[in-house]
Amino acid sequence: EQAIGYAAVGYRTWRSVSINDRASAVHRFQEQLHEHQEALACLITREIGKPLWESRQEVMATIRSVDLLLDDGVHRLAPRIVDDAGARSDRIPRGIAAIFCPYNFPLLVAASHAASAVLSGNASIVKPSKFTPGVGQAHMDLWDRCKLPRGVINMIQGPGSVVGHRLATHPSVDVVVFTGSAATARSLARLTHTRPELPVVLQCGGKGTALVFSDADVDRAVYEVMVGAFLTAGQRHNSTGRVIVTDAVYEAFLPRLVQQTRNLHVGYGFEPGVFMGPLISENLRTRFRRFSRKLSGMGHSALLASEPPTGTGRGFYVRPSIIGMNWE
Repeated sequence: EQAIGYAAVGYRTWRSVSINDRASAVHRFQEQLHEHQEALACLITREIGKPLWESRQEVMATIRSVDLLLDDGVHRLAPRIVDDAGARSDRIPRGIAAIFCPYNFPLLVAASHAASAVLSGNASIVKPSKFTPGVGQAHMDLWDRCKLPRGVINMIQGPGSVVGHRLATHPSVDVVVFTGSAATARSLARLTHTRPELPVVLQCGGKGTALVFSDADVDRAVYEVMVGAFLTAGQRHNSTGRVIVTDAVYEAFLPRLVQQTRNLHVGYGFEPGVFMGPLISENLRTRFRRFSRKLSGMGHSALLASEPPTGTGRGFYVRPSIIGMNWE
């Protein structure tokens, strides 16, 4: 309730600020990202387990995302003049945006949506994933250094089932922006269906499918499938979850995929050469291993079993799994 109240105050001030001044605020935020990019990358690795090189990529992707927003957003938000009709149309801010962020890209998603809200004159309340409260706090600290009016940017922490539920259903929220699983998105759609005027923006995904045809460069196909499947420990919304291979290259493709995946370095994100860190939680690792065992018990073959690697210490580590499916 306090966050909603502050956002309402911030919105009343911020909606009347010129687009150039809003863009200046977003530019100051981008400068903060540049200045603290290594500290942000280290925090992402500490909290999620991503290898440090991948966390650095996320920070750079965030900076590029804000770049694109500044390049294109100011033009899109400018008044549109139709000389022939003697008309003009203006984009006006919507109000308070509730922004729900995932754990797999805790900085990129949160910063992109928050910067969009700031540039377009809205106030926002950001709820980080319960798994990444530290990155969520660091993100807010950067905005805090940009000297925005109080209430323009707000953050609340906590589980989605309690805090998120209340935020999404609050009558003072004017737009809901969610990035995460399809199951949670369906829950949000049910929670908000009584407010047809409320924009509910749902950014979801499902596991991707790779097709390997007979004319494929087999080594390139192995690399693309392996990276697509196991980058971010397979926790991306578009991670490759199924591979369909034509008979002509099956015998050449499969052994190479299994061998190269077996050689992937699973471990602590700050160690050199690590490709894959841990999963985000013990519950997720248990579900993943249970699913793999279930498939093996249904007549499918485990080409690589989902076993915890040795020597990784604390954390929810597991080796990547490849299952050969018996489609009959």
